[in-house]
Amino acid sequence: MDYNLFECQALVLAPTRELAQQIEKVMRALGDYLQVKVHACVGGTSVREDIRILQSGVHVVVGTPGRVYDMLRRVSLRPDNIKIFVLDEADEMLSRGFKDQVRIQWTMRCEIRCSHYCFNL
Repeated sequence: MDYNLFECQALVLAPTRELAQQIEKVMRALGDYLQVKVHACVGGTSVREDIRILQSGVHVVVGTPGRVYDMLRRVSLRPDNIKIFVLDEADEMLSRGFKDQVRIQWTMRCEIRCSHYCFNL
């Protein structure tokens, strides 16, 4: 991870807001030590605030497929510098009907080529 580049370099998708927020809490604690900025993009929170924070620059985005898809669609989250793509509880996400959103995000990511992909089943 390039700590001097304030662009999203790691994207973690989780099936629920609660899990995404829990992951963000742990990553934020590690990020404070490593000087990595982390943000959770989840439904039920302010879209404007997500856009503002993403535009100010973060290294890691943790989120739910719906909100992350929305941020990608609005070009507030740009996949250009993402090197790590994680699907946490991938089986749960795919069984919950997020297949199309995950497929779109995966396709966008594959066009730019990640160096690391992680799937937690």
